[in-house]
Formats: sequence, structure tokens, C-alpha cells
Amino acid sequence: MTRKLEEIDNRILVRILKQMEAKGIRQRDMALHLGITNSSLTQWKSGRTRSYMNYIDEIANYLGVEKEYLLHGNDNGYESVTSFTQKELSLIFGIRTLPREQTELFYDAAFAFLEACRTNGK
Repeated sequence: MTRKLEEIDNRILVRILKQMEAKGIRQRDMALHLGITNSSLTQWKSGRTRSYMNYIDEIANYLGVEKEYLLHGNDNGYESVTSFTQKELSLIFGIRTLPREQTELFYDAAFAFLEACRTNGK
């Protein structure tokens, strides 16, 4: 592996770790979500393995960032995600784990609730 590729991988890992820290995501939660061991994440951080590249799509999804941001540092669409609170992120991640039918039911109920709040507030 060339030095330049190592530097790129290190930048990817730094972006992953910074997002985890910014969003209060613990290492064990990330490992559990990805279906890997906590020690695998420790190996990523120590530079012993770069297997995180096998999970880059899942990592981006879990962190709520664009895959392109993790790979290249591209900030398109990234700033709005970082403004979410931990509760908002937990809700988003929770919705993403629901089966499609339940997701649609959730959206219908949430939109009805928001509309009722707007209507009652006038």
C-alpha cells in the first residue's frame, strides 16, 4: 500500500471518529450496529486494520452523513446533519430500523401530530 493511500484511509478514519464524538456515539454502539466486535473497532483506531472500508455505507448511514463526506471530506449536505441533537439523531436512526410499513405509519402519525400542533396553535 502506498503512503498516499494510507493517508487517505487515515483521513477517512479521522472523519468517522470525529462524527462519532460529535454525536456522542460510543464505540460499542457503533460495533453493535455494524455487527462487529468492539475489538474490531479498537483495531481500526490503532491502525492494525482498515476493514472499516467494508462498512463505509453502513457507517455513513449510522452517522447520518454522506458517504462522500467520509471518503473525500465533501461537505455537500453535511452541515445540516451536524445540527441535529442527540435525541433527533436517535429518532432518525430508530425510524431507519423499522420495517417499511411501520415507517410509513410512523410518518403518517408524525405528520398528523405536527399538523394538529400547527392548527391548534393558531
